[in-house]
Amino acid sequence: MSRLRFASLFVALASSSLAAGCVARVHPATVTVARADVVVAPPPAVVVESHPYVVYEGERTYWVDGRWYRRTSRGWVYYRSEPAVLYRYRASGRLYVRR
Repeated sequence: MSRLRFASLFVALASSSLAAGCVARVHPATVTVARADVVVAPPPAVVVESHPYVVYEGERTYWVDGRWYRRTSRGWVYYRSEPAVLYRYRASGRLYVRR
């Protein structure tokens, strides 16, 4: 089949579909993306909330035994490597401490 005939057939089918009142509904898919920079972990053996913390990405993030932990809907996670922003907070000593 030549390209011209194929194009003509496509236009004819598309026109008849529109004339027939066909409607397509598209729904966005729900996608959950796992972050590669965090590890889901069992709760640390200490009371995390008693450790120094900062608010990072809208969540309290706690400095516990050399790692940054935060609570998520999946439980506690920690960062595989220390994000630069959190390093700067820790190095500057600007961490909150619950008293």
